[in-house]
Amino acid sequence: MQTRWPIGGKKDGTPTDYIQNHYFVGRNVRNLVRHGISRLWWFAQTTYDEKRPDPYELTKVMLEFSDNRQSVMERAFSRNREFVQALLDRALYWRGQGKDILSKREQFRSLCKEMNLNGGTMLLDCLARAEVHELFDDFIARNIPA
Repeated sequence: MQTRWPIGGKKDGTPTDYIQNHYFVGRNVRNLVRHGISRLWWFAQTTYDEKRPDPYELTKVMLEFSDNRQSVMERAFSRNREFVQALLDRALYWRGQGKDILSKREQFRSLCKEMNLNGGTMLLDCLARAEVHELFDDFIARNIPA
């Protein structure tokens, strides 16, 4: 933690403020994925899939681009492990089809925003993997040229 976020020479408040913001989780749930150590645990916990030949395949996808990590983990649906795994699984599928939304920052961010909006009109926790794939496929059909 000290190597990543050294205390000396920082301009954002007192050393005590800096330590509280970077070394402790605090009361904000969002901090669980911003804290240097806890976020690594949450990334692995959310993406580990023992049914895959490589159980950490989705973890690698999650960690590939920092913006994607934020787009997924700082949304309400990130607390649903099955939903996140289905989302990343479908992203891998589309990558294999030549539509690599993972490497397109704004497209992936838009996808995650739309999925979050869907959570306002449907209970995402009740969706089967195939239904999450349908939501993803619909987004691709509307937003990614053939």
